[in-house]
This record gives sequence, C-alpha cells and structure tokens, in this order.
Amino acid sequence: MTDQVLTRKLLPLCHGDVVLTDTGGCTILSGDTILVAAAHRYDCVRVVWLTDVDGVYDRPPNQSEARLIPHLRVEASAAIQTDSLSHDVTGGIRAKLDAAIMCVHAGASQVFIVKVGTSDAAAAMTDADVSGITATLVSM
Repeated sequence: MTDQVLTRKLLPLCHGDVVLTDTGGCTILSGDTILVAAAHRYDCVRVVWLTDVDGVYDRPPNQSEARLIPHLRVEASAAIQTDSLSHDVTGGIRAKLDAAIMCVHAGASQVFIVKVGTSDAAAAMTDADVSGITATLVSM
C-alpha cells in the first residue's frame, strides 16, 4: 500500500494501532516504529512527527521555564529531560526523539517534531519553506 502511495507522489500518514501477535494476542505497534521502518525502506529525506506540543523542549513543557529547542543535534539529545504520561504505552516524547534519531541515521536530513493542526505542521509536510517554523528539527 505504501509503495502505491509513494509512486503517486502522495504523502503517507501513519499512526500506531493495536495489532495481533503471532501467538494470538494483541500489542501496540507504535507509529514511531512505523516511521523508522519507512525511513530505512524508502530512503526518506523528510520525516515529520505530529504531536500535541510544538516540538522538543529542554524539559517537560508543563514545567515553568521550559523552552522549545528549535534545532536538536543527535549528540545533544541524551541531555534532554523528558517524561511520559502513564497511559502512553508507546514511550512519549523520548520514544519519538529516539525514533527521530534513528531516522536521521537512516539518512533523513529533515526530521521534524511539530504540533498537529498548525501552519507549521502543514509547512513541514509539504515542499514549503520550513525556515522559521515553530518546531524541532533533529539532525546530525
């Protein structure tokens, strides 16, 4: 299916979901895992995570004085303080950040974490100029 979407020059959107296991049970397949696999398989240049916050912050965004990190280099990512909600079984922003780093290592040069429903997200998902958008760009 993804091959057909890409050959038609469409933008594939994906999300995690509940999937069946080989043993007859169920598990969560994270959208983060799907994006990393796609980055490896399709030699993606741009990968975009749509989240409920503007990007990656220097500490959890609900803490006072939290500041958005507009450009995050892979080697600096370990120092970022993150948290995740107890009901988030996919690992929260730390898992997204780790997956974004894997996409960078797979060759994606434009890896964004951006707030869904914003003009910044629309720019990140198209060929628009992304300079100055409110988001986090993860790169080498």
